[in-house]
Amino acid sequence: MDFREKKALFRKQHPDLVPNPKKSGVPQRSEMKVPETFQENVQKSKKPPMNDYHKFHQDLWSSRELKEVPPRERMVEISRRWLCIPQDQKELYKKQAEGLQTQYKVDLDL
Repeated sequence: MDFREKKALFRKQHPDLVPNPKKSGVPQRSEMKVPETFQENVQKSKKPPMNDYHKFHQDLWSSRELKEVPPRERMVEISRRWLCIPQDQKELYKKQAEGLQTQYKVDLDL
């Protein structure tokens, strides 16, 4: 008796132990839809940028100027530009990021 025959015999003798391949425990794509209210709450509670660089990155990532650049190259370009901007501009991004963090914490407390 080879393996396939043993397997078939086992399935016949123990149908309750053999999982039905058509009914796996993994939900199908249609069953995995997230309720809209949950999605709205997630979008409302997205964390703001943590620091000045993250704020700069966020602004440039969504800019029209870099929209056509592939993601990997876009990241490299954003990093390069960050190194080139003056310190006073970096301070502005830092203040913006801190303000957004503060607002986020206030919103969380509510």
